[in-house]
Amino acid sequence: MKSLAKILYCIMFSLVSCYPIYETQVDYTPPATEQGKKCIIECGFIKNNCYRQCQKQVNECEFKEKLYNIPSSVINIVKDTNNSNKSADNNKNNNNNSNSTITITKTISKEDKKSICNINNCNRLCRNDYNLCYTDCGGKVTFNEVCTYFCDKK
Repeated sequence: MKSLAKILYCIMFSLVSCYPIYETQVDYTPPATEQGKKCIIECGFIKNNCYRQCQKQVNECEFKEKLYNIPSSVINIVKDTNNSNKSADNNKNNNNNSNSTITITKTISKEDKKSICNINNCNRLCRNDYNLCYTDCGGKVTFNEVCTYFCDKK
């Protein structure tokens, strides 16, 4: 099964590497009036406040996530230890004269846990709000798809 997954991965990688990769670039055209330009400055302040608030919420979310995950991780380690001790006791009862060693290996890595706290949502929401504010002030927001990699393989 693992070899099949590796083969499929290689096939997918070779197919994807043949196609050009595009990136969306955003161009901002400022408004012609002085009032519109002042309005855009206000949009920048609003965007910065949005990022600050969103970052604060992400930090609080990550803190709560750590707070709630630590006790469950400790409980799991204790349960694993108890289960190992019980099996060691059973082995001692079965082999009265033999020495038994208990080895407990439990690693908690960040890769094992999925986070619900996502900074990408901040970027998307604050950028969209800024773009709306920019157009409301009389500016123009243009989105362009630009080839960034493998452009000669069209």
